[in-house]
Amino acid sequence: MNKTGHLFGSVLLLLASNLCGKDNIMKIGEIKMNEAILTLYLAEMSAKLGCYFTFERFQADNHVSLINAMSGLGIAEDKNVTDIRSLISKLRHDLQGCVVTQSKTNPKVIHIIETPLTKLKDYVMEQKVSITYSGDLGPGRRHGLVLELSKKLDTIGPRTQGDNTMMFDDHLTKVDIRAKNEKARDILTNYVPLTNYAPFIWTAETRKADGKSKTIVQYFGPKRPQ
Repeated sequence: MNKTGHLFGSVLLLLASNLCGKDNIMKIGEIKMNEAILTLYLAEMSAKLGCYFTFERFQADNHVSLINAMSGLGIAEDKNVTDIRSLISKLRHDLQGCVVTQSKTNPKVIHIIETPLTKLKDYVMEQKVSITYSGDLGPGRRHGLVLELSKKLDTIGPRTQGDNTMMFDDHLTKVDIRAKNEKARDILTNYVPLTNYAPFIWTAETRKADGKSKTIVQYFGPKRPQ
């Protein structure tokens, strides 16, 4: 598969993030000749079909994160994938540990959600809220959409510390939001101007502590120049 330069930054972010996971047990050497690393495959499908992705990961001692294993997970290429519908069908078949859904508001957006998250009663992405916000999309230390959402939903927040993926935060995008009783997932997604945006819009990581879920969100930002 040919790799275009403007996809490299987004793929690198996912690879760096996922390599840091202790449950990344799959090896690149195990990938077969007719397979591609999942992150690269999705990035090229984005370029081919004009689609975008979000990722929702669950972190727990007794859970092996499929998305965290993406840096070494092979997915078979399929010439029959010619549109977004057939891509979603393929991903649902291949990613058995995830729920793959298409955004009802913007059919170009595909959400990849680790299955255990759908069973959390307090999962923030399913909670509805009304919010009015104009300003920076990220990065979130002192401002940004996720920080604004955290004032309404105390189980969500921006990434404010961590590894070298911080260098990919979205410092450029502006948004204007008037959301009424919308799910957090839709608010995070639907107001992002996708023209020239990265193939991966945002990634979210949820942990359970003291009986309560906490979700951290990080945006990927516009495409990087070649």
